[in-house]
Amino acid sequence: MSYLLRILFFLFVLVPIANAQVIEKTHLTTDRSIYAPEDTVWFKAYVFDASNMPSDQSISLKLFMLSTAGEKIIDRSIPVFDGTSSGFFVAPKLEGKYNILAISGKMIGSPNDQVFSKEILVREALVDEFELRAYQNIIPQKRGEAFSFDVYTTSGEKRLPKTNFTYELWSDKERVERGREKTDENGKSSVSIKNFDWGKELYLHIKSNEGSGDRDIQYTLPIEAEQPKVDLQFFPEGGEMILGQDNKVAFKASTSDGSAFSFKGLLLDGEGRFMDSIASFYQGMGSFTITPSLQDYAVKVIGLPDTLYTLPMPKPEGIAISLSRKEGIGHMLKILPSPAMVGSSVSVELSQFDNVSASKKVVLLARQFFELPTESLSPGLARVTIYSDQGEPLAERLVFTGSRVDLNFKVETDQQDYSAREKVKATIVASDKDGTPVKASFSIAVIDKDRTFGTMDGQPNLMANILLTSELRGTVPTPNFYFTDDPRAEKALDLVTLTHGWRRFVPTILNDPEGISGTVLNNNSKRKMAIGKPMSIIAFKGYTPLKIATNEEGLFQVPSLYLKNKGDSFLITAPTEGPKDRFSVMLDESASKTAMTLFKNTADKFAWQHPYGNIELFLKEYKLPKDRFNSILMLNSVVVIGNRQQDSECELRDYHFQEPWVTKMADEIDMTTGEISGWIMQVSDKVKGYGDVMFQGKRSYTTLGEDALLSTFKPLGVFSPFRVFLNCYEIPYIKKARPSPMDLQIKKTFETIDFSNLESISVRESHPRGDMPIVRINTKDDKIIYKPVFRKHRFLTLYTNYDREFYSPIYDTPEKTKSPVPDLRETIFWQASVQTDEEGKVTIEFYNADRPNSMQISIEGVDVYGRVGAGNFIYKVKEDR
Repeated sequence: MSYLLRILFFLFVLVPIANAQVIEKTHLTTDRSIYAPEDTVWFKAYVFDASNMPSDQSISLKLFMLSTAGEKIIDRSIPVFDGTSSGFFVAPKLEGKYNILAISGKMIGSPNDQVFSKEILVREALVDEFELRAYQNIIPQKRGEAFSFDVYTTSGEKRLPKTNFTYELWSDKERVERGREKTDENGKSSVSIKNFDWGKELYLHIKSNEGSGDRDIQYTLPIEAEQPKVDLQFFPEGGEMILGQDNKVAFKASTSDGSAFSFKGLLLDGEGRFMDSIASFYQGMGSFTITPSLQDYAVKVIGLPDTLYTLPMPKPEGIAISLSRKEGIGHMLKILPSPAMVGSSVSVELSQFDNVSASKKVVLLARQFFELPTESLSPGLARVTIYSDQGEPLAERLVFTGSRVDLNFKVETDQQDYSAREKVKATIVASDKDGTPVKASFSIAVIDKDRTFGTMDGQPNLMANILLTSELRGTVPTPNFYFTDDPRAEKALDLVTLTHGWRRFVPTILNDPEGISGTVLNNNSKRKMAIGKPMSIIAFKGYTPLKIATNEEGLFQVPSLYLKNKGDSFLITAPTEGPKDRFSVMLDESASKTAMTLFKNTADKFAWQHPYGNIELFLKEYKLPKDRFNSILMLNSVVVIGNRQQDSECELRDYHFQEPWVTKMADEIDMTTGEISGWIMQVSDKVKGYGDVMFQGKRSYTTLGEDALLSTFKPLGVFSPFRVFLNCYEIPYIKKARPSPMDLQIKKTFETIDFSNLESISVRESHPRGDMPIVRINTKDDKIIYKPVFRKHRFLTLYTNYDREFYSPIYDTPEKTKSPVPDLRETIFWQASVQTDEEGKVTIEFYNADRPNSMQISIEGVDVYGRVGAGNFIYKVKEDR
């Protein structure tokens, strides 16, 4: 006999305890995912706390960009205000796949898997001069068998004969074979590949340099096998299959390269007898119900002979659970204990964000139902757990709570179709799940969808990342799908929670990673720490100095709470109490070292892709279609100077041997004599040496700056000082009170550094715009080795603001509209922060470019209640010019 027991939980709220340890999650939105070399990448970053609300804890966000070789392209700290930040950077010059990493300042020192990661592609925005295509004409019956492929070279409908090409075969990220061939008189070549060790996945990459320009024509073809190796995993709801009880079992099927595998199959008992037919519902995921006896069960996948996938053995004792949604309340939990556990006392717990939302002790019956008030929880993942009296988890289940879409963005344009260069008037309306207008802040990107399509679009947007993927282990297929109005989305999302494990976010191991701490060392033979040394922390923005002193251990500490909202730069100094009072202020660099360790560990994770990852650029789906603008350079590269940032990066490859730079590597410099200023003079004879910046007046000289590295240029009668950069960061100067000059800090800084690990020195002697000359010094692996030199002050920059206004042309006159200069922008419009009014509305205007393509308006943002949302809208530009 079954019993029905309905128990309503008593909710209670846990008050969080104030703690220096903070949990934060990061998301970064870019205007698109595919860029031309040296194009501008616009971004907006978000920082959320453990309860998925915008966080104002961190001062800055750490931003890295890595190549597939694990090489650092960008290393920046950018400011965070009210949980957001925005800015830009310049895409690398070389084609390839790049990974953007982001982590909030408070999370430096946390596990590497909590770092946000996003991929972008950099590819030439040029159509291939001719078509180079490959087609597989033999599909192996099993992996390892020989296969062949045909290569065709064409130009429009015309075949190109006698075209040379090379091919490479890649398996498991390694090149296993290569060769050189030529097409025949009909522009065709057939190539056979013999037996070889076929790994998880296989790609063919072909290349020809037969075009008239310097650019190679390349094409990548995934090689198919008739019988892929399939991994089929089973996930009993609650964690275990229980003997004699109804058990819901979810499953997930994927191929060896991680791709979802959709299939139909047969459920068989221990004797091989048919029990039921099963099929995947979405992206290789599905479920079935079974009441197991003490025997083996297996699934046979139709179409894959000789493959049986065994289910986990049922446990004789335990608890089976089943969760289903109940409108108006939340979810209904069914508990089915094994007979031996009936009468036992257990605790049923509902928790979210590491906080217990509801809990109840119950005595188990043969069958019980509980109403879980999940509708009262925030949108996101929660856990239902059943514990024994000893605190042992007996069954657990993840569940997505709340509405899948709590914040909607609706876009209405004044027309459905537009002409080239015509003004678009778009009204955005933000509303909650019930349609009530809300105030919201969001980013908006309008891009040429036909030019920026590809598999990168499958990366999670703001809503999918914060509410779902950041909380789960493993890769979630098509993460944005589960938040659409597709009728399959809700059930598919439930299968995701059944087939992916929960990832708990943990705080940093550092006490206060954004605080300032260090010691004061006396200048004596024992270098003892100064006890009770008075110190001042001065914000350059003009705030009242903070007075502190070293403690009994000679340590000082400035909490990040004091530093927040006081600007980007601080001076840490201590007064001299007499001529014999010599000391040095030493900063604790554990946070920066931890950040570099995080970068290196994450870089190792991506480095296996090189150079394999770059061949993805040449898959068929990334090939650009021909149009009437094929012979015209992009507007971004010739007209829209505002969308390009000159000298924005300082990596060696960005200016090595390029005018107006002069560069010497360390092995080209005589480093046996002199010091760094003399080595710089070996690079350029336009370097005068150290000195003060002096201006000659009518009667006397005026000192404008002290401790500079001077050039031989004398504009306006003054020896122009060099701007000096060390590993991409400019050596800062200290502005003294008027009328005293600026302390430029060049010689003082050089005297503290051991340059034995020098990599290169680059000098820009002059510039067409008349800018100051520049010296850039790079050390190996960006490591700086400090000498034991005593300094009475330290200058610290917490972040740098990389933001500027997006350039968008305005065609408001007939002359501008009819201008013969083509407008080939791929990002039509970008604005990082747009605010709706009290009615949830805002109107934005911009002008189209010239290409007659589909345009996508993408919106991501947060409302005043912290709810996240995202949306896309498509409109068309007609071919009418």
